[in-house]
Amino acid sequence: MTCRRPPVSRRFRAAARVAAALTAVCIASGGPAARAQADGGSSARLWLGGPLPTRSMRPYSLLFLQILPETPDVLPRGSRRVWVQLEAANTLLVRDSPGGAAVEEDTEVERLLVGWRAGLGGGTEGGVIVPLVWRVGGFMDEVIRWWHGLFGITATDDAPAGRSAYPPFRSVVAVHAPSGRPGPRYGAAAGLGDLTLSAKRPLLASSSRSAGSVRLALKLPTGAPSKLLGSGALDFGIGADARYHLGRDIVTYGGVGGVLVGRPTDLSLPARDMVQWYLACEYRANGRDSYLWQAEGCTAPVRTGNRFADGPQATASFAYRRRLGEGRVLSLWFAENGDIHNHTLPMLGAVGPDLAVGCSLAWSP
Repeated sequence: MTCRRPPVSRRFRAAARVAAALTAVCIASGGPAARAQADGGSSARLWLGGPLPTRSMRPYSLLFLQILPETPDVLPRGSRRVWVQLEAANTLLVRDSPGGAAVEEDTEVERLLVGWRAGLGGGTEGGVIVPLVWRVGGFMDEVIRWWHGLFGITATDDAPAGRSAYPPFRSVVAVHAPSGRPGPRYGAAAGLGDLTLSAKRPLLASSSRSAGSVRLALKLPTGAPSKLLGSGALDFGIGADARYHLGRDIVTYGGVGGVLVGRPTDLSLPARDMVQWYLACEYRANGRDSYLWQAEGCTAPVRTGNRFADGPQATASFAYRRRLGEGRVLSLWFAENGDIHNHTLPMLGAVGPDLAVGCSLAWSP
């Protein structure tokens, strides 16, 4: 007996009912939390810390809604935050699967994100993220070869032949059928990605100790599916974020969410709904400097037919954060996939880009 996936329209209607019910619960039972957030809560005492707003930049992952990690603190009415983020992620995933498809992902994705969040009043915050994406040969192939050499890494689970077996600075994304028949092959491309809208409501009253919130997110099909810059479909997600202080200088963050994936218009691979999660720990060394470790992951958004590539997706990030002034914060980080521990600890890195680097500047206008 074959299990058929429910039609997208029916799944989205069901998701809308769940979202409406969840929002109603937040409004009805979260009155004190909403009032605390509307009055500013602890926002005035919290500088722009929080988890890194980044997830795996594997080419297929970027086609679908990513509920980026975010502080659960809801901005009070009239407050705004803007952030600009530049990331580069190099992926080398080239391997066969016995009886399955062969994947070939040898590319670098560079992405510029412009994000905006605003307190709308009544304990509600709205947000928008606009991405510009470049998928190119990049600049990190030789850097990664040197970096892996420091740790004696040659062959890896995601590229058993090793990096030296492939020419540097390529941009190829392809899946080949078990029969050996070539599938669609994507080269370099650049353009607007899929835009994301979000709304956030508090679940817990925000304080200097803790906070919790729920987010609804919608991805709009603004990227070009023919260039593998977007899925060509709407995605809808619900996520929850939390913050808890372990003493004065250590702050922990966590979140979990679910994404209903729309049917891609040009992609020949079947898409599937996702569960996304993240955990982060920030050490605030003083009033200006902090250090952050973050792990994030999700279920694979597409079925390539390759057992390894369709396994858990996860990366681990390490960041330095500097407060430049009132309301302005600079963040610098790098992220690794499971190569860093030979794919033995899936929660601390699994399938994803070999190496990613990023920087962001956030401020309150």
